[in-house]
Amino acid sequence: MNTRIHGGTDEHGPVPFDFSSNANAVGPCPAVLNAVQQADALRYPDPNYTALRTALADFHQVDESRIVVAGSASEFILRLTTCQWRKGCNSYWVPQHAYGDYAHAAQVWDMELVDDPSQAGLVWLCNPSSPLGQTESTELLKIVEAHPDVVAVLDCAYEPCVP
Repeated sequence: MNTRIHGGTDEHGPVPFDFSSNANAVGPCPAVLNAVQQADALRYPDPNYTALRTALADFHQVDESRIVVAGSASEFILRLTTCQWRKGCNSYWVPQHAYGDYAHAAQVWDMELVDDPSQAGLVWLCNPSSPLGQTESTELLKIVEAHPDVVAVLDCAYEPCVP
């Protein structure tokens, strides 16, 4: 098992800016804090996130079934990898420069890292890539598209947020 190196403090103590987590040195956004404080704590929100998934699907012009809501990227990566493993997936592929949680989640289930994305059951892509900021190659995307049995996840975490 590898050691996780993503997020949080290390032997050097807390850092003022940790972009790998939801930590925020200046505190919560006032509008979000107000919304949380005004929420009815006696009622659990819709566990299917119906309204949120509908709004996101409309915004991105995709089917609602393509929208998955998770508490964090790390949680999503682990949950999706677990789901694929339970369906019989035993191999994965990640780019040379990739978010460490992809490999960590696969290693939890003893999934095999393969060199060829067309031979993987689960493929992680990041666009733009981290840490290089490059777009995924057209050749790689064609390989994934040519193999519909491969589950490919496109992580757009570093894409600029635009209203």
